[in-house]
Amino acid sequence: MIQEAEAYFQKSRESYRAGDLKASLAALDKAITIDPNNHEYYMARGDLRYMLDEYGPSIEDFTKVIDDSQDLDELAEAHSKMLVVYHYWSGHTNEVIEELNWIIAHGFGRSNDFSWRGLHMLRLGLIENAISDYSAAYELASSNDYLLGRAHAFYAAQYYEKAIDDLTLILDKKDPLHPSILAAIYHWRAKAYRKLNIKENALSDANQEMLLRNQEPFSTFDEYITKTGGDE
Repeated sequence: MIQEAEAYFQKSRESYRAGDLKASLAALDKAITIDPNNHEYYMARGDLRYMLDEYGPSIEDFTKVIDDSQDLDELAEAHSKMLVVYHYWSGHTNEVIEELNWIIAHGFGRSNDFSWRGLHMLRLGLIENAISDYSAAYELASSNDYLLGRAHAFYAAQYYEKAIDDLTLILDKKDPLHPSILAAIYHWRAKAYRKLNIKENALSDANQEMLLRNQEPFSTFDEYITKTGGDE
């Protein structure tokens, strides 16, 4: 029976390589019916169901592995796959965080996992948690993306000086950045300076943004306030 199940598994792979996901799924269903304790089959079927936008059944397959397995690496793989499904399954922010919590708590967390959790914490309004996660991400890999995320969290927490520090650090690195990213950095730093009523710096950064967006600069701080009054 094991050989028969393996034959269906190989048939599933062949169908997948041929681009026939439904045939691949049908073959996996048969393999699992014959050998219902093979975690590799459930992992593969969970992937297929995810690709077919069958998010609920995909989660069921990965949950089966999590419920039955005692292998930490296998569990980490299943949790990572569930994380991806929940990320694309609208309305499951809490589940995304739960999966990231498991991955990080069990020593599998990478810089992007901390950053990802920070983003979702920020969306839930858990700003201090977001700051902590972005800081952890940056300690693991000094990416400008993590500094930018932490700057947004600092701004949301009304830590405007710290937001300015992070945005300035990005600029001081002088790394090649897309003009739209540079414009966003100047935009947010201008807003932070504006909150602190540091008018000259706010106007200077706002005009740097305008330059990068090929728009007319502001003549005065008052003009900047008037034209961006609703952008608070």
